[in-house]
Amino acid sequence: MYVLAWLRDYDHAAAEELIAHARSRGLGLHSVSLHYTQPPPRPGLMLGFARLSVAALHEAMQLLGQCLDDMSARRKHAAMAPWCTAARFAVS
Repeated sequence: MYVLAWLRDYDHAAAEELIAHARSRGLGLHSVSLHYTQPPPRPGLMLGFARLSVAALHEAMQLLGQCLDDMSARRKHAAMAPWCTAARFAVS
């Protein structure tokens, strides 16, 4: 089973940055773009959870929250330093 999370205020490059950051922390995120013939208007994530125990799901969601916080901090830094990039996440 999957949950689809659309990324508000992200472009596709920022979504890929989030995915790479999460992967570096041990969390596998997957772009919804892989399931489109052309990229959708905004990026999204497919979050798989069917094979996770409740404890593992809780740990994964905490890690996802930390990754999103990291990205938010990067975005704030980018507002002060235009050579940096970051983004914000929202589920619709």
